[in-house]
Amino acid sequence: MSVDAITGPTDQSHGDTYQLHWIDKAGRCHAFSKGWRFLMADLQLAQEPFFDDSDWQQIALPHDFSINQPYTINGEAQSAYKLGGVGWYRKYFALDPKLADHKVYVTFDGAYMETQVYLNGHLIGEHVNGYQAFSYDLSAFVIPGQENLLAVRVEHQVPSSRWYSGSGLYREAFLTVLPKVHLDKDRLRLSLSQAALEADSQALEIELGLSQQVPLSDYQLSLSLFEQLADTQQRQTVYESKPVALDLLEESGRLVMTIPLRHIKLWSPAQPQLYQLDMLLYHKGAVLDRLTLETGFRQLHFDAECGFFLNGKAFKLQGVCLHHDQGSLGACAYEEAIARQLVLLKEMGANTVRVTHNPSARRLKDLANRLGLFLIEEAFDTWTYAKNGNSHDFSSHFHKTVGHQNAARLKGVTTAETTWAQYSIQAMVLSCLHDPSVLMWSIGNELLEGFSADVSHYPYVAKELCQWITELDQSRPITLGDNKLKDKHFHWAQETKALAEQVNQLQSVQGVIGLNYAKARDYDRLHRDNPTWLLYGSETASAINSRGVYHLKGGASQDHELTSYDQSTVDWGALASEAWYDTITRDFVAGECVWTGFDYLGEPTPWNKIDSGAADQWPSPKQSYFGILDTAGFAKDSYYFYQSQWSKDKTTLHILPSWQEKDLQLDDQGMVEVVVYSNAASVRILFDDGHGGQIDYGIKALTSHETPAGHCYQLYEGDDAAESPHQNLYLTWKLPYRSGSLRAIAYDDKGQVITQTSGRSCVSSYQQPAQLFWSCFEPPKLLAEPALIYLELSLLDAHQTLVANANLLINIEVEGPGMCLALDNGDPRDHQPYSSLSRQAYGGRLLAIIALDGRAGQLRITARAAGFVEASYQLTVSEAAVKEKLLAYQLDKYSFIINKTKRQLKAAPRPISQGSDDFAPAADYYVSCQSHCLSDRPVMMFSYATVFTEPLTFQPLTQRLIKGRDIFLPNWLQPKTAAGQLFTKAFPIDWQLTEAVFSEESRVSGQTLCFGEALELEAILKSDTKGLRINQELSLVAKKKRLFQSDTQLSYRYQYDTVQAIGAISLTGLKKPLSSLRLVLDYRSSTNAPSKQLILSLDQIEQPCHYIMLEEVVDVLSLDLTLEQPIRQAFDLARLQLGLWSMVEEA
Repeated sequence: MSVDAITGPTDQSHGDTYQLHWIDKAGRCHAFSKGWRFLMADLQLAQEPFFDDSDWQQIALPHDFSINQPYTINGEAQSAYKLGGVGWYRKYFALDPKLADHKVYVTFDGAYMETQVYLNGHLIGEHVNGYQAFSYDLSAFVIPGQENLLAVRVEHQVPSSRWYSGSGLYREAFLTVLPKVHLDKDRLRLSLSQAALEADSQALEIELGLSQQVPLSDYQLSLSLFEQLADTQQRQTVYESKPVALDLLEESGRLVMTIPLRHIKLWSPAQPQLYQLDMLLYHKGAVLDRLTLETGFRQLHFDAECGFFLNGKAFKLQGVCLHHDQGSLGACAYEEAIARQLVLLKEMGANTVRVTHNPSARRLKDLANRLGLFLIEEAFDTWTYAKNGNSHDFSSHFHKTVGHQNAARLKGVTTAETTWAQYSIQAMVLSCLHDPSVLMWSIGNELLEGFSADVSHYPYVAKELCQWITELDQSRPITLGDNKLKDKHFHWAQETKALAEQVNQLQSVQGVIGLNYAKARDYDRLHRDNPTWLLYGSETASAINSRGVYHLKGGASQDHELTSYDQSTVDWGALASEAWYDTITRDFVAGECVWTGFDYLGEPTPWNKIDSGAADQWPSPKQSYFGILDTAGFAKDSYYFYQSQWSKDKTTLHILPSWQEKDLQLDDQGMVEVVVYSNAASVRILFDDGHGGQIDYGIKALTSHETPAGHCYQLYEGDDAAESPHQNLYLTWKLPYRSGSLRAIAYDDKGQVITQTSGRSCVSSYQQPAQLFWSCFEPPKLLAEPALIYLELSLLDAHQTLVANANLLINIEVEGPGMCLALDNGDPRDHQPYSSLSRQAYGGRLLAIIALDGRAGQLRITARAAGFVEASYQLTVSEAAVKEKLLAYQLDKYSFIINKTKRQLKAAPRPISQGSDDFAPAADYYVSCQSHCLSDRPVMMFSYATVFTEPLTFQPLTQRLIKGRDIFLPNWLQPKTAAGQLFTKAFPIDWQLTEAVFSEESRVSGQTLCFGEALELEAILKSDTKGLRINQELSLVAKKKRLFQSDTQLSYRYQYDTVQAIGAISLTGLKKPLSSLRLVLDYRSSTNAPSKQLILSLDQIEQPCHYIMLEEVVDVLSLDLTLEQPIRQAFDLARLQLGLWSMVEEA
C-alpha cells in the first residue's frame, strides 16, 4: 500500500496525521526535538510500536511535565510545591537506506530523572543522572528504510531535589549518524603552550583519535582553522592544510598534528574571541567524515596572594550562581531564555556564572562562549547521602555501577563496573572540554550539609573524582564549594579540612577552595592559617529581597514581601554590599559568585520548608527571593548596585525608593532613606515639585581606591559616611517626603555632567494607571532566528510614569503565527498557572513569552485590563528555516477489533515498528501488522490492528493518602482484557471527586469512554499508615551553645546554616531514673519568622537512652532547648547528652 506525504501545512489535531523525521545524510548533530508525542501516565508496553498513542499530546522539546501541574501542599516548598510522576515520550524517525552501514546515536542534553530509552520495543539503557547529557548507541536496533520508534520513559520520584528540578526531557535532543570509521570527538585534545601565549608565534598541538582501529595509511586528514569575526557570521582563515596520511601523524601510538600559528587572539569575557576548527577525514581520497569545533584559547592562573589572572592580567571574578530553571518555563532550556538571562547578567557587569549545582545545558555553554562569560561547571550537590531528606536524589545512585546494559550502549562507558559517579563527572568534562568559557570543574557543593552520617571516606571520594577529571583534562583548575571550613567547631571539621587539602594538593592542575558565605574574618583566618590555599567566594551574599517594596526596612516582612533596600539577608549570609566589600578589598580572594543571579523556583526562604506541607499560610511563596533579578527577568534594585561595582563600560545612576508616600517608610521626622547606586565620581540630588519649585540636596563624591593587584573600587568618605564601610559603596541621603520628583545627576572626575547613564535616575510621584505599554527584549545578534519573543508590559500613569504598586489583572490574546507560552510577574506568592492567558501585574509589570510556530505572517499580541484601552504589540515574522525534516503523512495507524462482532473500531492513528520480545499474545488478544510505503521516499511505515475479547475492565485502584493532603488520581489508565492482559491503549479518566482534600477513607467513582461505550471504575482512598523512624542525628551538624545552667534548668541553642526537619529528641547519659522532666523548645524556621514554642512533659524516664518522638516534624533554623526538672530530683542535668534527630518513612 502506498501513502502520500503531505507537503503543505497540516492540522496537528487531526488524529490520522503523523510526523516522520527523515534522515538522509550523515551528521553529528541532527536536531531531534520536534515531532514527539507525550503522555503523563505510568503505563506498561508503551515502548512497543503497536501501543496506540494517537490521542497523546503532540509536543516539541524542551518539555517539562511538572511546571503545569498544580501547586500542592503534597509537595515541598524547596521544590516549588510541584510534583513529579511518570511521563512517556515517543518519536518516529527513518534513515535513508544509503545510511545502512552507519553508526547511529541519540543524545539527550538532559532528562530528569530516571530515564529508560527504547528503540523498536528494545530496551537500550537506563540513565539516572537528571542533569547530565547522555548518548546511546542505537545502531544494533535501528532499521534503515523504515519507521523506527524511539520511546522514552522518564520517572521523577519526589522528593529528589533541594530546588525545583522539573521533570522529563527538559533539554534538547540530537541524532548523530556517522560512518563506522569516524573522528572520535571525545579523544580530541588541543594544546597551546601556556608559556607561549604572549609570543607572536605559537604551535597548536592537536591530538585526535578514530572510532576504531584501521590501517592508518588508507586514511588522510586535512585541517583548517578559522578566526571568527566579532558580531558577524564571517570568518577568516588562520591555517589550512592539505590531506596528510594518518600514518605520518603517528607518534608513540598517538595521532598528533602540530600546526604553526601567528598572533593568536585570546578569549576573555571582554573580548570572547573564538576559532573554528574544521577537520576532514578521507578514506583513499574520498571524504568520509567531518568534525567542526568551536573553541578559544586563554591563559588561567590563580595565585594565593593576588587572586586570579586571565591572560596574564589580574581579573576579579564578578559572578553569580544560577540554577537551571527558567521561571515560568520551568526547567525547559530554551536557547532564547538562556540568552536573555546571560545578556542581562552581562549588562550588569557579571563575568562569571557558577552553574549550581549540576552540569549546564549545551546551549548555555555555547552562549557563554560567544557572549563572554566564564562558567564554573559543577558535577554534584551531594555524594553518598541524601540531602534534606530527599531520598530520591542522585546519592542513591552515586556509588552504584552502571551495569551491563549501559556498558553495551551508553557512550562514554567501557565497563559495567564503572560507577555513576565516575561516568557522570567524566561525561561533564567531555561535554565541554573545548569550551573556553569553562573556567573550573567543581566536584561538589556543600558536601557535608543537609545530613548527618559518617563522612570519613569523603576525602578519598574527592581524590577519586579529581583523578577522573585529570585523566581527561589538565588545562583547568578543580574546585569545590564548601560552607563548613569557616566553622572550626564543626563536628566533621577534620574531614572538611581533608577535603580541602585533597583539592589544594593537586599536582597536575591547580586546586581552588570555594568558600560559601565566608565573612571577612573567615577569609582572613583561613588565608592566614592556610597561606597556600587558592580562595574564592563560591557562594556569597544570599540577600533576600522583593522587587519594588520600600515600605519595609531591615529584616521586616509583611504579606510574604521583603524590603528592596540592601538590608535583608538570611542568618548565614551577608548583604550584597557587605559580601562584595569583603571580596574587592582582599586580593587573595579571587572573586565571588553571588547567590543568586535570578530568583528560581523553590527554596522560598524565609518561607522555605524541606518536607511536604505548606511552610506558611496557603498559598505559600513558591520561589526564592535571593535573585538580583526576579523570575520574570525584571531587575531588583540590587541589580544596579552590582552594575555600579562591576561594569566598566556603563555609568550607573540608579535611585531608590520609588516616590509615592504610601509606598514608603518614613521615620519619626518624616524623612525617607534615599539611596543612589553609581560608579560616577560624584552625584547630586535635585527635587522638583512640578510647579517650578526646586531644591538642591547637594552633591556627594566618591573616593577611588586601588588594591595592590590593581582592582579598583569607590567609597563615600564624607562627614556623614556610614560606620560600616560596605554601606559607603553607595550614597545615602535622608530627605523629607514631598510630592514631586527626585532626580540624580552624575558627574565625572572633571565635574562634567554624564548624560548617558544606566538605571532609574529619576523617581516621581505617580497617579492612577492610565495606559498599558509594551516593550520587547532585543535578543543578541548571535540568535539569528529566535523562536521565543520576550515582551514586557508596564502599567503607566498619564505622565508615562510606572505605577509601581499597580497589580491589575491583565488578559492576553495572541493572533497570528504564535502562541503565548507563559505569563510571569515575578511575584513569589502568585499561584496562577504560568500557562494561563491572564495574570496580575506585580510592581506594575508583567512578562509575556511568545512562542513562534515557524509560519510567516503578522503577529499581534494584545493586552487588556478592565477600564483601560487595550494595548497591542505587532510585528512581522518570517518563515523559520527548516532545521528538522519532518514528513507529515496520513494513515489509519491503529485499529481495534472486537472478536465477537468483528466490527472495526477506530482509535485514531499513530506510530510503528516491528515487534516485542516481552509482549505475549493471548488466544483472545493479538496484534497484526501491515506495511505501507511512502510514495516519494524509500521508507516503509506500519499500521496495527489489535483484536481483543470483551469486556475490557479496570482493576480497582487503591491510593494511600495522608489526611489533610490534596487528592490526586491518575488521569490515564490501562484496562485489561477478559484474559487479564494489559491493553495496548490508555484511556483518559473522569473522576467524580466530591472533595479535593483527603479526610477519611472513601471510594471515588470514575468513568471513561472506551470505543464509544462508557466504562466505570473505582478508586479506593485509604489512609497512609506508613510510620516514621529515627534517621540521622542532626545535632552533630549544628552550632551548639550553652545558654545557661542551674540546678533545675539547662538550656542549649542549636543553630543551622539551612533549615532542618527535626522529629525526635534523644536523652542519653541517665545514671538513674527520672520521675519527671519538662522540655521547652523555642524555634524559628527562618530569620524573619516569629519564634514558636513546644512544651513536652515527660514522666518516668528510666532508660539510659530515651527517645522522645515529636507529634509532628518541625522545621528548624535555630532552636533553644531548655530542660527543667523539679528541685526534689537530685540529678546533674549537665550529664545529659541531647540529640536532635531527623525522621524517615518506614520501608
